[in-house]
Amino acid sequence: MSKSSYGILHVYAPVVWHDEAGIVGTRDALVALRAAIDDALANRQSTFETFIADGEGYDLYVVCVEPEDLDGIEYPYTHPLAQSKLAPWTELLAVPPSVNHAQT
Repeated sequence: MSKSSYGILHVYAPVVWHDEAGIVGTRDALVALRAAIDDALANRQSTFETFIADGEGYDLYVVCVEPEDLDGIEYPYTHPLAQSKLAPWTELLAVPPSVNHAQT
């Protein structure tokens, strides 16, 4: 399927503490995100495929957790100064992704 079938969704993490974060997407992608959030609220976890404007596709995971589940999980900051050495966020997934793209 083409990226227009899934929509385009950019998820911007904060660079450092107190920085802005954002979600910017086409209507189709935002509707899919809303459906994934509703599904995660009911079933703890959901995922859907979407695209970045450059054509790269990715799976977006939405996970509903309790506050204590986040103890020991890495922070989402992107700057090395603000990154933590805690467990990766994928530890929260009921079924982890089969391929870790960050290590390729």
